[in-house]
Amino acid sequence: MSNQSKYVRTTRENPFGAMLKFEQYIDINRPGHGRCVVDTGPQHYSPGGAVHGGMLFTIMDNCMGASLVATLKPGEGCATIEMKVNYLKAVFGGQVESTTRVLQKGKRIAVLESQLHQGKDVVAIATSTYAIFQRKPDDAYNLTADRVEAGTLNKAAKAVTTKKKAVGKASAKHRATKKTSGGRK
Repeated sequence: MSNQSKYVRTTRENPFGAMLKFEQYIDINRPGHGRCVVDTGPQHYSPGGAVHGGMLFTIMDNCMGASLVATLKPGEGCATIEMKVNYLKAVFGGQVESTTRVLQKGKRIAVLESQLHQGKDVVAIATSTYAIFQRKPDDAYNLTADRVEAGTLNKAAKAVTTKKKAVGKASAKHRATKKTSGGRK
């Protein structure tokens, strides 16, 4: 695999990111690397007159989540356990870009780092720990979109669909057994 970055826009459903108008990208040549670009303005300001630190935190957290999701197996999910941010410069609107990489990924925990840039200036840096877990079968399909878009795991959608069908058949069989036995085994 090439070390040259090749970012593709993620297609994974992200209602929160869409609300904040995030543009998310993953690097298909370097798994676990991502970018998130956001145009900030007065709607993101704190009473102090700069972009709210919570917004900058959210941009980096969102980018870290997208970068990690792109490395997960079908049926896995992730969530932030903790995150530390150092704010280096105030942001007074304009475009900011978070660049992220997965530093370490195990079976249940991952550690990531992110830098937030405005132009050539680094305005914040963050490290974060994420939990990795098995998702419920009824929502696992959402995790395959990035990998399918990048062309790196086309079998994922089929595997999740097969799993969902198997769970549905097992549930139907269990319900039928309960009806015929009057709920007794």
